[in-house]
Amino acid sequence: MGQKSWLVKPAASSAAAACPDDLRLAVPRGLVGGIGGLNKSGRNPDVDTSTDPEDLWTEGGLWVAPTSAVVHDVESTSGQDTDGSGTGAHTVWLQGLDANWEMQEETVTMNGGTIVNTVNSYLRIFQMKVVTGGSNNANVGTITASQTGGSVVTAAIDVDPTSGEGDGQSLMAIYTVPASTTLYLTGWYVSLNRQAGVGGAMADFQLRTRDATAGASAQWQVKRSIGLVAEGGQPFTNTLSPYMAIGEKTDILIRCTSVTDNNSDVSGGFDGYLVAD
Repeated sequence: MGQKSWLVKPAASSAAAACPDDLRLAVPRGLVGGIGGLNKSGRNPDVDTSTDPEDLWTEGGLWVAPTSAVVHDVESTSGQDTDGSGTGAHTVWLQGLDANWEMQEETVTMNGGTIVNTVNSYLRIFQMKVVTGGSNNANVGTITASQTGGSVVTAAIDVDPTSGEGDGQSLMAIYTVPASTTLYLTGWYVSLNRQAGVGGAMADFQLRTRDATAGASAQWQVKRSIGLVAEGGQPFTNTLSPYMAIGEKTDILIRCTSVTDNNSDVSGGFDGYLVAD
């Protein structure tokens, strides 16, 4: 199979010779053919004892993937997220997978609370970000991409509940490996940022994967798990050596399985290299 356009190595340059062995620098600079970098981070600012488990994304709750490639409805909770005179987001870029599990992307022109359909049909959307906008310099409302014909949200750009400022991009520790690609996971991390009330709040996390091609019968597998305590605790980082190989068409996410306090604010993410097979 031909090399993927998003993993193509550019013409050789003197810069390539300066860092031939350090993938951490060479890959993001586009100096290594057939390899791309992946950095995914997510946040869930409000996990309660009555709502756990929840996944690490700002939409909250458990992430539900489309069962087939579908057009998505993109809209905002604010009329200011509209092209032209709006102070918020004017255009939003989306990235995900098509019906063949191949990478695709597009830019949507916002129309506030009025639904704008994506041109493409998506089996997965795992990244959104504001590209152009007005004087607010970020989204004013929460921007969602929902599966057309229903209310199931696939991805979202939220507004920070503490500062009230738009995030400007989706924060979701969720990803699906494209076709003919292997993800070599180099590490993952989680943090219990804040809780209301009792000190010493605790939260449990799991790194999970599943074979997405199994459809409705697909089962999650726990690859790693950790528990954190907020008072006196430290963020958890797990560097993987050797790297964990995750095959094509596999979903990967971080889930907060339980918390001891309501309003628990949790975050985390994972990093790795995408290698064209």
